[in-house]
Amino acid sequence: MFIVIDGIDASGKSTQVELLSWELTRLWKTVKVLDFPRYDQESSYFVRKYLNGDYGKNVSAEMSSLFFALDRFDANYDFRDDMEKYDYIIANRYVSSSMIHHGCKIDDITQRGIFLKRLQNLEYKICGIPQPDKILFLSMSFENNQKLLQKRAYESGTTELDLHERDTKYMRKAWQTAHDISAQQWWILIDCEENGELLDRESITEKILRCITHP
Repeated sequence: MFIVIDGIDASGKSTQVELLSWELTRLWKTVKVLDFPRYDQESSYFVRKYLNGDYGKNVSAEMSSLFFALDRFDANYDFRDDMEKYDYIIANRYVSSSMIHHGCKIDDITQRGIFLKRLQNLEYKICGIPQPDKILFLSMSFENNQKLLQKRAYESGTTELDLHERDTKYMRKAWQTAHDISAQQWWILIDCEENGELLDRESITEKILRCITHP
């Protein structure tokens, strides 16, 4: 089964991928983890320059999404053959991430819908990358997400944020777009809150585990 865990920046994707992989391994399942973008690979050259702000803030959704698509296209040749070798392949971000972060650049709902269809056609049809069986979206309030972003910066001991993270207006648009798209797509929403408070990471993992181990 090919699973994607997605959400906006600092929503806990990496943590949940790690915990989910551990839990599945405990169940004697074979697991392969993918992490996008692949910053240590040459295929992410344009991604890194874009997120560093080298191309400015006004790169179109069509252009910026292409940078990430090419990285996944290159990765496809590394993991496609593994699809039948593992019980679970878990990706931290995938095409859904581009739908969120580049789709939010387009305010007109009709034009955004056209962009999303073109993007999926580019990635799944033209580039031919595998489609996931399930996309799990980590859902939380924008306020709690911003708290996690600040916490991550503090714990990592750095104040350096990428082009998206340092733009609060952009992040709010990404958050809203993510929830709009998730309601229109077949993504599975994982509610990471209870009564407005964030759940502990283990409770979120339990929710995810139930979603993927039960039809």
